[in-house]
Amino acid sequence: MVARIKVKPAKQGELDGACGFYAVTNAIGILEPDLLPHEVFRMTWESFLVDGDPMRIIEGTTRGNLKNILSRTVEKINLGYDLTYENGNSYKLSFAVPYWRHAKDRERGEVIDVLREANYKKGCVAIIGYGFSKDDFAPPYTHWTVVKEVTEECMVTHDSSGEKKEIHFSEIRVDSFHQKSHVSRPFNVFSSDIFLVRKV
Repeated sequence: MVARIKVKPAKQGELDGACGFYAVTNAIGILEPDLLPHEVFRMTWESFLVDGDPMRIIEGTTRGNLKNILSRTVEKINLGYDLTYENGNSYKLSFAVPYWRHAKDRERGEVIDVLREANYKKGCVAIIGYGFSKDDFAPPYTHWTVVKEVTEECMVTHDSSGEKKEIHFSEIRVDSFHQKSHVSRPFNVFSSDIFLVRKV
């Protein structure tokens, strides 16, 4: 078996809202380490600028922005590169949005089961959006990150800005828009902001 290259996530600056661009770059990079990160990052920006609104670099990336960026970047890579497994067989990149429309309330366990599909060694990672706040007095913030794999207890991230490498399920809420923040569960995962990126 060929040893895998250890892939370190690309890092974002402290004053920008570019975590969505980095999340797409890092998700693709961990699935295909032979792609140069700066080339993929450039593709994400080219894909984004089709829609305009360059202030998203400051204000942050919406779910719709991220979907468009991911779709166009994956298409560019699939058309421009011959992607192969270690055994020489070809593959393409693909992605899915499990919860694009809000049809009903989603159970926490159901959403966690979807996240459990993330396993970069098996060709699947997740890009997720979450809110973070330790209490009602600290200002909350939102962030996009990559989940590279999931254990029984936690999500293992591949993050661009020094967020926790392991987010334990005991620390998360799901779609908690009315429940108050609490120091024991500061992460609020948004089910509609889950993207699964795969080799197919």
